[in-house]
Amino acid sequence: MALHSTSELRVLTLRLVRAVCMGLGMAGVGVVGHAQVQIPLVQVLAEAETHRSARRYAEVAALLDRVLARVAQGERLPEGVDRDRLHLAAATAHVRTGGFTRASALAKGVVSATKVKLLQSEARFVWGLALALDQKFAEAVPVFGDLALDPNHRDRAWLYQGIAAREAGLTEVAIAAYERLLAQAPQDGDWADAALALVSLQLQRGQLAEVERGLVRLRDRPEAVDNVVGLALLTLQAGDAALTAEDAIAALAAYQSVPSRVELVRLHEERDRRLETQIAGLRALSGAGAADSDAVRRLELRRAQAKQALAELNVGALEGGDCCRSVTAGNDVVRREFLKKDVCEMVGVNLLPLRSLFLRLEYAVSYTH
Repeated sequence: MALHSTSELRVLTLRLVRAVCMGLGMAGVGVVGHAQVQIPLVQVLAEAETHRSARRYAEVAALLDRVLARVAQGERLPEGVDRDRLHLAAATAHVRTGGFTRASALAKGVVSATKVKLLQSEARFVWGLALALDQKFAEAVPVFGDLALDPNHRDRAWLYQGIAAREAGLTEVAIAAYERLLAQAPQDGDWADAALALVSLQLQRGQLAEVERGLVRLRDRPEAVDNVVGLALLTLQAGDAALTAEDAIAALAAYQSVPSRVELVRLHEERDRRLETQIAGLRALSGAGAADSDAVRRLELRRAQAKQALAELNVGALEGGDCCRSVTAGNDVVRREFLKKDVCEMVGVNLLPLRSLFLRLEYAVSYTH
């Protein structure tokens, strides 16, 4: 690798410092060269910035680790480069390349070492994120709980704490985190994700009154919901739960609120295009840090979940053909005595598969109108 002039190295180093100070994180750093060649740290850091700009994150992680090892042996960092920020930049690079254990250790060290509140919160987020991505969800829960004490990170911390607690099986903690988020956060895509997750947890616990309130909350903010088919399937599940509880009125209300299959597909395609645009926009941020990087991951996950829900909708729509004909044949009876057990048995309809029947008929509840 050719050596740069002192002035060029100075400019590159200043660029690096500015990038780190703005919280953009750093990508990979290229191979240093032969072991016997001690390249000045200022040049290694400058190369790191070059790789970061090119999004070669594995190189950044490797070279920053070498820089940190040399500093640990007593070598001084170049003027203007903050040691804690350098550790955080290395942690961010490792998160982006799947080195979660290394990232967690580096970020945890910054949390303990720094006195700068903003930097401490950024490091705490990277620490919790690395733990969660490493599937150490129970360990991540208190980290995000501490992060929520910072008002600038509060909403994000509650969202991630809810996700981690849910994965760890800490249902009460997850519900509390989601409820705090929903009470105060802007009603955006993250808010809708939290609301859907909360409804799912409450449905598992049989809290049908809370489920109904949660579904109404989501239906009142339809533009915030990206996974519209997932919302429809949750609503159908709520109707099934009401049937099991022999609450025909609540079941009917749930089923009636589900759009037709044609409309659901249209809404899904519209939201999918919106997600694709959001993902492309975030990816275009060349210096994105851990938060922006993980925002892309979560948007991609949300998009995948929506497609999975659509696949489930398509499967459900093909089920129960014989029962569909039975419902049609018993139309007059069902109109008068909708969902009563004896009537359903009369026309040959099993109560529990009704969610697929409604999808199959595209709006079977219109029989009651």
